[in-house]
Amino acid sequence: TEAQLVLDPAGHVMLANRAFLALGPEGATTVVGMKIAELDWLVRAMPQDAPPPWQRVLESGRSVLSIEARLGDGTPHRRDVVVNCSPVTDGYRRTRGCLVTLSDVTELHERTEGLRVALADLHASREEIRRKNEELTQLATRDPLTGCLNRRAFLSESELQLAAAAGNGSPLSCIMCDVDHFKSINDRFGHGGGDEVLKAVSKALGRGLRTGDLLGRYGGEEFCILLPNATLDQALEIAERLRAEIESHAGSAIREFADVKVTMSFGVEQYADATPDFAALVDRADQALYHSKKNGRNRVTARGRMQT
Repeated sequence: TEAQLVLDPAGHVMLANRAFLALGPEGATTVVGMKIAELDWLVRAMPQDAPPPWQRVLESGRSVLSIEARLGDGTPHRRDVVVNCSPVTDGYRRTRGCLVTLSDVTELHERTEGLRVALADLHASREEIRRKNEELTQLATRDPLTGCLNRRAFLSESELQLAAAAGNGSPLSCIMCDVDHFKSINDRFGHGGGDEVLKAVSKALGRGLRTGDLLGRYGGEEFCILLPNATLDQALEIAERLRAEIESHAGSAIREFADVKVTMSFGVEQYADATPDFAALVDRADQALYHSKKNGRNRVTARGRMQT
C-alpha cells in the first residue's frame, strides 16, 4: 500500500508500484525507464531549498528521511506524503541505487486539522462560557445603576469579613452614608437627575476606599462601607475624606445639571462585640448617620462619640 520507487545510480526509475502510479497524474500506466527528474509533479512537491532527497542519497550514500511534501497542491487530488529515501547497496556497501517510499498521510493531516479546529472551538466555547459566567456574576452581585455591590452580595461578603475579624481579633469598622436632600434633587431634576447623582457619589466613594474595602448600595440613596483592619479613628479619617471629596467634586461631575449641589452624611461604628452580628453593627452605624442628619447633614459622626 505504500508508494515505492527503485532508482538506479543515474536516477532512472527501475521499479514503480501501483500505489506510486496512483499518486501521479490520472492515466499514467508506467514510469519505468524515465528519469525521476522528468516527473515534474513529484519534483515540484519537494522542498526547493535543497536538492531532491533521492539525489542527496545517491551522492552521499546516506538515508534522507521524513521529508514532508504535498502532491497536486491546489487541485482536488491533493495528497500529503512523507518521503523517505534510502540507499540500495551491494555486498561491498557500494551505493547501487535508491529506494524511495512515499507514505500517504493525507487522512492523518485532515484528522489532525479537524482536531485542531475542534480544540479551537472548544477553547472559544470555554471562553464564551467564562465570559457569560462573569456577566451572570456581575448581574447577580452588582447594582445595575451604580456598579457597587448590591445589598444581598454586600451582606454576604460582609458577614464573612466580620467572622474573620472576630476570629483573628483584627479591627473592623462600618460606615453608613446617604445623599443629603435626595428627595429634593429628584423633585428638581427628575429621576434621571437623581440617578446621575447616585452614579457620581458611588464613583467618588469607590475612588476613596482602600483595596479590600467593601462598598454596597444599601437601598435608595443609602450606601454602606465595610473597612476590614480599620480602627474607629481610621474609619473616621476615611469617612471625612469621602465627605469632603463628594462635597467638592460630586456635583461638578454631573455635567447635565450645572448648579446641583451634592453632599452626604456619614455614620461610623467599629465592631467591638464578643459575638459577630453584622446587622447590629450596621444598626449602630445607622444611628450615627441619623445623628449626622439631625445635626445639620454633610458631616461625619461616630456612634461612640455622639453628643446630645
